[in-house]
Amino acid sequence: MAVSVHQLSYKYPYGTRWAVDKVDFEIRPGETVQLTGRSGSGKSTIGCILSGVIPHLYKGGELAGEAADPEGGKVQAGMVTQIPENQLFGYKVEDAIVFGMENLGLDRDEMDRRLNRVIGMLNIGHLIGRPVGSLSGGQKQIVCIASVLAMQPKLLIMDEPVGSLDPAGKALVCEVLRQLKDAGQTVLLIDQNLDWSIDVVDRVLGMEEGRLVFDGTPEQLLRDSGMIRRLGVEVPQTVELYHALRRGSDIPFFASIDDAERLLKARFPDMRARHSGDAAGGAPDSGPSVQIEALVKDYDGFRALDGVDAAFMPGRVTALLGQNGSGKTTLVRHLIGLVRPTAGEIRYRGASIADRSTAELARSVAYVFQHPDQMIFEDKVLDELTFSARTMGIPWTVEQAEELLGEYGLTDLKDAFPNTLPMGIKHMLTILSVLPADPDVVILDEPTLGMDSEMKAKLAALLKRLASGGKTVIVISHEMPFVAETADDILVLKDGRVLARGAAAEVFRQEELLRRAMIEPPQIARLARRLGLDGVLTTGRLLECLSRGHSLQSEGMPT
Repeated sequence: MAVSVHQLSYKYPYGTRWAVDKVDFEIRPGETVQLTGRSGSGKSTIGCILSGVIPHLYKGGELAGEAADPEGGKVQAGMVTQIPENQLFGYKVEDAIVFGMENLGLDRDEMDRRLNRVIGMLNIGHLIGRPVGSLSGGQKQIVCIASVLAMQPKLLIMDEPVGSLDPAGKALVCEVLRQLKDAGQTVLLIDQNLDWSIDVVDRVLGMEEGRLVFDGTPEQLLRDSGMIRRLGVEVPQTVELYHALRRGSDIPFFASIDDAERLLKARFPDMRARHSGDAAGGAPDSGPSVQIEALVKDYDGFRALDGVDAAFMPGRVTALLGQNGSGKTTLVRHLIGLVRPTAGEIRYRGASIADRSTAELARSVAYVFQHPDQMIFEDKVLDELTFSARTMGIPWTVEQAEELLGEYGLTDLKDAFPNTLPMGIKHMLTILSVLPADPDVVILDEPTLGMDSEMKAKLAALLKRLASGGKTVIVISHEMPFVAETADDILVLKDGRVLARGAAAEVFRQEELLRRAMIEPPQIARLARRLGLDGVLTTGRLLECLSRGHSLQSEGMPT
C-alpha cells in the first residue's frame, strides 16, 4: 500500500466534536482515489493530516491514530491547495517550480533533473520563462502541481483542484491526472464533485460527519441515490435524470448522454410533438439598474476589456460566462469602484458612478469575492454575518442574524472562528453577510467553490428569492448546471469583448458560439436538444416535458 490509515481521529482546537473520527482506509500505489462528502465532513482535514500541515503547521488540536507508508514511516505527501495563488512563490514559472526543491536543500544538478522531468511529464515547456501572474487559472494550477511533483512525494494530494477553473482548465487538469496515472503516481483528490473527475478516478471514499461511510468504484456510487444524497456529492446531470426516472420504473443504468438518448428515444418516441418550448421569461417592468457603455480597461499595455456594452436588469439573475482571463471579474469590479475604467461609462439607476467612492457604492452594490478569506474580518461567525450592516450603520438585531444562520444550517457555528471553517461554509457565510445591508445589486464571483450539492441548492433558491424581490443579481460561474438552474440571462465574454448576450435558453442554443468561448452547455441542454426539446436546460424541466405524454404513465414513472 502507498498509504495506510488506521483509526485516524482529529479534533480542532476549541472544537466540540471530532472532525475526523476513527477513519480507516488504504490507497494502493498508482491509484487515483477521490475523497468526497459534504462541506465540513472532514475531507480537507484528512488531506492536512496526510500532508503534515496538521499538526506541524496547524497546532493545538487533538490527533490520534496513524497514517503511514508501507514501511510504517511517515507518509511522504505533497498537497495542492484549493487556491493555487497561495502556494506559488517566485516571479517566473521556473522560480515557482524550484521553490520547494530549494527548501529541501537539493543541489543545482538534481533540481535541474527534476525540473526537466516535471516539465516533460506535464508538457509545460511553453510556460517556462513566463511570469506567474500572466498565467490563466488552469495554468497556475498545473504549475502548482509541477512544484509539488518536483519534490517527488509518494502521494500527491489535490484539494478542489478545478473549483474555479473554466472548462479548458478542467480539461487540462484531467489530462494531467491521466499522465500522472500513466507515470504510476499515487493521487488523492479531495472534491465533492464527481462530474468532472469520473473518468480519471479509480475509487471513491465517502465521508459523513468525520466518518468513512463509503468505499467503492465511481459507478457503485453513481448507482446509489441514497448515498449520493448522504454525501452531498455533485454527479453528472444524466445520473440525476436516471435516478429520477427509475423511481417508478426498472430502467438500465446510464451515465452518458449517448446512453440516455438511446433509452429516452425508445421509451418516448413522440417527445418532439409534446414539447411546446420554454418561455424566455417576462420582460422587466423597468429599465436597467446598471448600464455599461463602451467600457475599456487597459493594464500596462494589456487590454482587459475592449468596448463592452451591457445592461443588468432588476428582478433577474444574469450569469457572466467566459474562460479564465476573459474579463469577467475585471468587469464586475468596475461596478463597485474597485477598478476604474480607461474609457467608457457606467451608470447606476441612470446616474454615472464616475465620481462615487467604493464605500458609497457599497451601500447599493454588494460584491462577494471569489476567495472568501479576502472578506472575513471578525472572530465569530455571528459577528461576521452582521459586519457589513454594522459598518454602514444599518440596524440589525442578533435575533435576525441567528434566524438567518438557522435558515442555512449554520446555527451551531455562530461562535466559531470563520477562518477555520470549510471552504463551502465560508463561501456561504460571506454571501449571507452582505444581505443584512440590503443591497440593490448583488454580485457573486464563483460562489459555489467548495459547496456540496445541498448548499448549492440553497444558494440557487436564495438567488431566485433575491431576484423575485426586485434585486439585480450578477453571478460569475464555470458551473453550467448551476447557471442553467439559476440564470435568467447570460452575458458571454471572450478576450475582453462581448461574444453573446440574451436569455439563458437562447444563449445555450448557440453551441458553435459557445465552443469559441470554450463553454460547454449543460448535459441536460445537450441531451434535450438531441431529443428535439430545444431550450430545456434542467433535469426538472426535462422531466416535466416527459410527463406530458401517456408513455410516462404507462411505464409507471412519476408525473
